[in-house]
Amino acid sequence: MSFKKVLIIEDDIDLIEVEKMQLENAGYEAQSADSLDKALKILEKEKFDCILLDMNLHTDSGKDIILILKESPKHINYSTPIIIVSGDLNIELIKEVRDKIASVLVKPFNTSDLTEKISKSINQAQVTKQNKNSAEKTKSIFIVDDDKEYLNSIKDFLQSERFQVITSASSHEAVVKLQNQKFDTILVDLDIDHHNGEWIINLLRNDSGHLNHKTPIIIVTGFSNLSTPIVKEKVQQIIEKPVSFAELSKTINQEISISRASLVKSI
Repeated sequence: MSFKKVLIIEDDIDLIEVEKMQLENAGYEAQSADSLDKALKILEKEKFDCILLDMNLHTDSGKDIILILKESPKHINYSTPIIIVSGDLNIELIKEVRDKIASVLVKPFNTSDLTEKISKSINQAQVTKQNKNSAEKTKSIFIVDDDKEYLNSIKDFLQSERFQVITSASSHEAVVKLQNQKFDTILVDLDIDHHNGEWIINLLRNDSGHLNHKTPIIIVTGFSNLSTPIVKEKVQQIIEKPVSFAELSKTINQEISISRASLVKSI
């Protein structure tokens, strides 16, 4: 049986012993550190499921630990939920780090309070990780192009890159599919159904209530001169055929990353 691992960062020796006993009785494996240096040495070497952090450690600030851990996604404990434990909450300080912590636990607290906070924080971190992994594996691409040979080739390549790919060889069919699913990126050829690629772009961008109104659009065409200045303002990229599938995949990922980052900021 594997136990969830919790690191207690606290300079009150008596409280450390109490918290360790509470956690071990609840089925957790607990370690402790009473200073910034000791905590960081442990955190650099070992992955924890949760961190209990006192914000005032002698001459050290718990804020420094938070900033160091959250500085790089490559850090072994970057995604580890942090619970601030304090008897004297500094509201302004909490506001500074609120997007980097999981919860706050006010002293004094009982075993039930402690284990409930830890359990919820660990579970939420696992859900967030699963959602992130799922999103990374299922980036959805919609391609509109009436060149069926090209359409099949690019679909096969992007699927090998772990994208979910939906295609359409006509603009009217495309409109129907776009109404039923939200995509991460749309690839549109301009020279389709008598240049109806522009019609699709205008339809999406002019309808603020459309499911794919803000979806990044990449024009992939051999006729980029068909694009008017107005249409150019409504798309993220214009790529001329013949296109490198590898470069196209890179561009798609970049546009999805930009779009998702923008979405997070708007929340």
